[in-house]
Amino acid sequence: MPDISIILPVFNAAPYLPRCLNALRGQTFADIEILCVDDGSTDGSGAILERFAAGDARFRIFRQGNAGAAAARNTALKHVRGRFLMFCDADDWYEPDFCRLMREAIAAHDVDFAMADCSFAFENGYARPQEALDELKARFPDGEHELDAKSRQEINVVLWNKIFLTQKVRDFGISFPEGWHGEDNAFIYHYLCVSDRFFALNQKLYTYTIRRGSLMGAYYAGLDKHIKDAFFALEWAEQGLKKKHCFNSASRSFLLDTLWGLILWCLPTLETEEERQELVRRASHALKELRENGEIPERLRFLLENERDAIKKIAGLQAQRHPQEEPAFQQDANSVKSFDAACAKI
Repeated sequence: MPDISIILPVFNAAPYLPRCLNALRGQTFADIEILCVDDGSTDGSGAILERFAAGDARFRIFRQGNAGAAAARNTALKHVRGRFLMFCDADDWYEPDFCRLMREAIAAHDVDFAMADCSFAFENGYARPQEALDELKARFPDGEHELDAKSRQEINVVLWNKIFLTQKVRDFGISFPEGWHGEDNAFIYHYLCVSDRFFALNQKLYTYTIRRGSLMGAYYAGLDKHIKDAFFALEWAEQGLKKKHCFNSASRSFLLDTLWGLILWCLPTLETEEERQELVRRASHALKELRENGEIPERLRFLLENERDAIKKIAGLQAQRHPQEEPAFQQDANSVKSFDAACAKI
């Protein structure tokens, strides 16, 4: 049996796929399998996969109608044979020592997962704000770390710079919600809640391609419409934890902390009163949950004590962003009143 299973969803990635597959084939740690799921490609990607598989039995090909990256990854999860689990996107690539170094990190230190740093490749003239790129960078010094409330919040929610324990994924029923964006988040949230220790490796071992046609490029280009998906990722993780009877005070605090961070992050991007009211509803629910359970994380305390001012400031920012639509943003006063009313009931 292979030691590492690498899951690779593929959809119309023909221009980039040979580079990705060559990097996987050339790993210095050879005891791997690459589970390639052709998600209904129509551009010749399937033929490229066949060519590589014909010359290297480590490539295993699965085919399905186009159902999205989450469904492709779930398909591969059913066929994983390795002790360790990694992921790759079809337009990205591994450095030659990536598998070797990640395997050494997770096995030698007996941790729940290991994570590395990454490089960026910009294509098609497409760029992302620096703060968005910073979210993907390593934030921990080299070595072993305990997972606590602070570190769980600081770990980025991408799959491709990490190595996981296959048995832990199976034991806790960790999978991907299909039909939603941000399925990476759901998987990572769930995995973090059932983990205790990790190893950080500050070497740039994965190259992430930023282009308009990529999955994450499309996500950020249409960020507003995917906000609900970000919230659903948290709900998916909570449901998974409850199903396995491991939803405890630590996981509740982590998910609520993350929820509140999402609320503050999303509010400035919303365009309509209906969207803002929905977030107000979620905010009041989060506050109620936090206060009922007496689990207000220390770093949230200031925000929670000043939530009304935060809403006002955000409303002001929205008005600055859309001065031509100032009448519509007069409704922000109603959002503040609604938020006050909701909090008064808590």
